Amino acid sequence: MPQKPLYHAVILDFDGTVCATGEGIIYSVKQVLNAMGYPIPSPVVLQKFIGPPPVYSYMTFCGMPKVEAEKALLLFRKIYNDEGWCLTKAYPNMDALLQSLDSCGVKICTASSKPIRQIERLLQKFNLRQYFCGIEGVDETNETKRGADKPTLIRDAMACCGITDPQKAVMIGDTHFDAEGAKAVGIPFIGAAYGYGGAKELLEAGASVLADSVKALYPLLFSGTI
Repeated sequence: MPQKPLYHAVILDFDGTVCATGEGIIYSVKQVLNAMGYPIPSPVVLQKFIGPPPVYSYMTFCGMPKVEAEKALLLFRKIYNDEGWCLTKAYPNMDALLQSLDSCGVKICTASSKPIRQIERLLQKFNLRQYFCGIEGVDETNETKRGADKPTLIRDAMACCGITDPQKAVMIGDTHFDAEGAKAVGIPFIGAAYGYGGAKELLEAGASVLADSVKALYPLLFSGTI
């Protein structure tokens, strides 16, 4: 069991960090593209939809104009909320890690481009919600937070955890968006190389500390073991 936490707060991306949401996201993306008459990209490109803001993904990977991408986002949310979310799996050992952090008094919060209500529903599904002091993500009901970027989400998560010194918290995420967001805020970063971005993307984004599994996060978050 962990002995002493290295940080007062742990801020987590969601897709590819807390839960393996890829199967449901890719399923929903393909349904959207079929409905809108766009070709289905290769599996490698489809993988890139996991994590970034959906409008960005539809514009970047499918060549959609912004207006079309915003329509795709609305359709994606409907399909994902009805069907796609059910295909999500929690990463092995995530429950034990969150419990260990929580039992040591570490504050835990998300900083994700995923809508808050989707995060809440999935955390409840896997009995993980109890460990989080708050959820920072896209708020579909709040105009100012509907398109929040990663640095803003991280700062909001720090505030939620009562952290004013960035060095007392750590951001964990699996894509270059997470690494770059952490750098912009000045918060330490751990790359979740077990997620969807992969080690290469994280290293190219400047990450110097990687974990290839949830278990590998333990020595990066605690000073020792009992």
